[in-house]
Amino acid sequence: QMFRASLAVDQKLPWGMIGTLEGLYTKTINNVIYYNLNRDPNADFYLTGADNRPHYNRDEIDDDYTRIMLGANTGEGYTYNITAKLEKPFDNGLSATFAYTFGRAMVLNDGTSSQNSSQWRYMEQVNGLNNLDLSRSDFDMGHRVIAFVTYQKEYLKNLSTAISLYYNGQSGGVYSYVYGNRGNLNGNGESTNNLVYIPASSSEIILTGGNWSELDEFIKNDDYLSEHRGEYAERNGARSPFSNIIDLKFIQDIFVDAGGRKHTLQLTFDMFNLTNWINKDWGRRYYVSYDAHQLLRFEGFDTDGTTPTFSFSKPDGDIWNIDDAGFNSSRWQAQLGIRYIF
Repeated sequence: QMFRASLAVDQKLPWGMIGTLEGLYTKTINNVIYYNLNRDPNADFYLTGADNRPHYNRDEIDDDYTRIMLGANTGEGYTYNITAKLEKPFDNGLSATFAYTFGRAMVLNDGTSSQNSSQWRYMEQVNGLNNLDLSRSDFDMGHRVIAFVTYQKEYLKNLSTAISLYYNGQSGGVYSYVYGNRGNLNGNGESTNNLVYIPASSSEIILTGGNWSELDEFIKNDDYLSEHRGEYAERNGARSPFSNIIDLKFIQDIFVDAGGRKHTLQLTFDMFNLTNWINKDWGRRYYVSYDAHQLLRFEGFDTDGTTPTFSFSKPDGDIWNIDDAGFNSSRWQAQLGIRYIF
């Protein structure tokens, strides 16, 4: 159950322009949330050091079951989108549109899996899988810029040509910085879902593998990590690079009037991701596998049994991948079409 409200205004502006301002707000009333009832909800101790998150007893309450899943409801979560748009039609067949949108989506659980246990076990968190905090959704939009220009001209009584360029610039996909586990950092019995603590200095982390200078350099060169030193990483707080895509559409109409109606033979040519056709390094879309990057590897506890130790391996290159599959990929694609309209 969702409550949704929107408000929009269109206004004629000077020089024949039309301005639009629109806001859309959605509040969660009832959404899915999952708990594993086969885990003690109370922390058995807290980690020591800069990362002092709770640690739970991973033993099952009932040994006959691995997990006992409870599907419940939550009223936490919301989304909003704000759009500003300008349109300008010209007298010579030219028209142009520019729009900017910012969107934010916050959830407890995105509910993207087909199994209840997976809904629970793969959520990135700090305080335990049964104690999720409100976090940025996997589907958070961020910034989006759209620009559209088209020119259409009729001539020689039976011909019409239209050509359009469409630009879409969009924030990259969200992802989380997590620990990779040799053991189990917080006792949940699940791995690769614990959000990292971003050390502000070498005194805040014990490295048993790799070296601090390489880790420090990686953090400094990362936009998200460098701004959040001394904090826990947020779920989906980081983003892959901004994408810039231009598409092209060409339409040629040949029409005649016969039998009391208009008959049109329409030929179309579409080039998707024209940017990549112009330059093989342009028009790229990026993603991070499973929306998470394992920045550090948990190697176990120090001799006191409560202070975590880690290792760091410097990535060979970028941590994100180039999306190269499907229709909305980083490769240019073209198609021809023919249509008879009567």
